Amino acid sequence: MSTTESGAAPAHTVARLLSIMRGGSAFPALAETATGEKHLLKLSGSASGPRSLLAEFLASRIAAHLDVAMPAVRPLFLPPGFPWQIGTDEFDEMLQRSYGWNLGVAYLPDARVATAVELGRLPEGFTARLERADRLLQNVDRTVANPNVLIDAGGQPWAIDFGACLFLDRIVNSTKLSFALPAGHFLASSPVRAAASLPARIPERDDVRTWIAETPRAWLESIPFDAAALEEELCAYFGAYARSH
Repeated sequence: MSTTESGAAPAHTVARLLSIMRGGSAFPALAETATGEKHLLKLSGSASGPRSLLAEFLASRIAAHLDVAMPAVRPLFLPPGFPWQIGTDEFDEMLQRSYGWNLGVAYLPDARVATAVELGRLPEGFTARLERADRLLQNVDRTVANPNVLIDAGGQPWAIDFGACLFLDRIVNSTKLSFALPAGHFLASSPVRAAASLPARIPERDDVRTWIAETPRAWLESIPFDAAALEEELCAYFGAYARSH
């Protein structure tokens, strides 16, 4: 069923909340769908609201298009009247504000945050693709202290958390564009600059149209563009990026 409709298929429907992953105002929770898949659930009723979910969803689609290794991201439907299962009254109030479509990030069991030493040993192909994506998306939340890179049990690195990318805000606010790697990014001081050697994979209009069609309507209503205008703005943004290289 389309994510623009009021219902959802079982694989996209939250059935259980298992735990709250960490503190802070966003309260991401470990959720299980009706088909048993586990996801980190980010709630539309958090302080950052549906616009942050829209930005992260689109950023994740773009990063995946650029071949960044990352957990799958999808909208997840939280049914109205979802019962209290975990957390405090504050969490339950946020949950009640989040009925409808929220953001799910596939859960990586046994994965842990990469250490500073491990960041310096990441495979060049991984860092090159991550650098390219974070330049395009203007991701300001990938520092040595908080790299948002996980290492799974097999030693595979995964990029996570594209929620702090500025590309959508800059499009909405008509801000002057910059495609430099954000200050503080853990790759900014790296002597290896391999991103330029990657084949061009700038998203095309058909890609953009598909991603927007996958986006819940409530998220799109958080910005002053309709779907057609957002498509044009994103295509223009990607064109500006291509011309800058």
